[in-house]
Amino acid sequence: TVVDKIVLGRYCDTSVVGQYSVLISLLLFANQIFIALWNAFTPKILLSLADNSDNLSLSKIFVRWHIFLGVIILSGTVLVGSNLNLITSNEKYLATIHLFSIGVLAMLPKLLKSISTLQLMYIKKTRALAINNLLTFVTLISGLIILVPLLNMLGAILALAISNSLGFGILYYQSEKKYDIRLKLCRSDVFFLASSILLVAITYWITKELNFTLQLYGLIQFIVLLVFVFFRYGTFMRNTFYKIIRW
Repeated sequence: TVVDKIVLGRYCDTSVVGQYSVLISLLLFANQIFIALWNAFTPKILLSLADNSDNLSLSKIFVRWHIFLGVIILSGTVLVGSNLNLITSNEKYLATIHLFSIGVLAMLPKLLKSISTLQLMYIKKTRALAINNLLTFVTLISGLIILVPLLNMLGAILALAISNSLGFGILYYQSEKKYDIRLKLCRSDVFFLASSILLVAITYWITKELNFTLQLYGLIQFIVLLVFVFFRYGTFMRNTFYKIIRW
């Protein structure tokens, strides 16, 4: 947003603001790729919500494909971001390499939020979406004012992560508990996401202890998450792939 850059400019020099803009631009590019893929399935999702037959089965397919694509795209973003030195020699870009993992974690709730957003749009509870967006924005501003003076660019990323997480949490409660819509995140899916984050953290700690470079860490975490996501959802994805294609 414009607000985070304004607050950063208040406490940091223009080079930090430029680095933050580069980081957010790359993260948003990954988000746009995900949205483009997800929107291809949106019409069928809405139809499945309207159709009572096999609704639960269809919703599981869409939610798990959502998670499957999201984890791979975000992990791939860390891989690309940590190896920016292979793409460019611009110091402004290279200064953001160590923040990509945290930036991706800030974007994860935003991707998950699209599930709950679609649910509330379907039942025409757009007022709840408007209130949620306002609350998320206020939380972001508050986080920026508190964290940026202390942590500079890292503070801005953490403020983004907190606001996105709060926005997702509230929408998740409204869509899953208050309105009891069938398009659900199962507990096993939530556990998988938490485990993925833990795996990335463990991978980062191990590679740091072994004095591996950030570039090598990016490759290792991508391979680890790729194996993990295929181990968890591989059979399910394979069994539902042709059904998705036919749709």
